[in-house]
Amino acid sequence: MRWPDAARFLRALRRFLVADETGLLADHGRVGHYTLAVTRWVAVVGQLFAVLFVHFSLEIPLPLAWLLPAIALSIALNLALGLLLGWPTLLAERAVGVLLSFDVLQLA
Repeated sequence: MRWPDAARFLRALRRFLVADETGLLADHGRVGHYTLAVTRWVAVVGQLFAVLFVHFSLEIPLPLAWLLPAIALSIALNLALGLLLGWPTLLAERAVGVLLSFDVLQLA
C-alpha cells in the first residue's frame, strides 16, 4: 500500500469511528474513547490472568498457541486505536457497536 493510500484509509477509518462534531448525523457520540479503552484494558488483563492462572497454577493444559495471539490481537487493537484517536474523542455509536462485537466474538 502506497503512502497516500494509507493516509486516505486512516482518514476514512477515523471518520467511521469518531462521532460527527457538527451534529448533522443521527449518530452522535455518547461513549468516550477513554471509557471504552479502560473497559477493554480491564478485559485484556482479566483474560490474560485467567488463561495463565488456569494453565500454570491449576495445571490444566490450555492451547496457549491459540489463546495468547487472540489476546495479543486485542492489545494491538487497543494500542492502534489509542494512537489513531487519542483519549478525549467521542466515538460514534456504530464504532462502539463494532468494537464491542469484536470483543464478544473474541470471548466466544
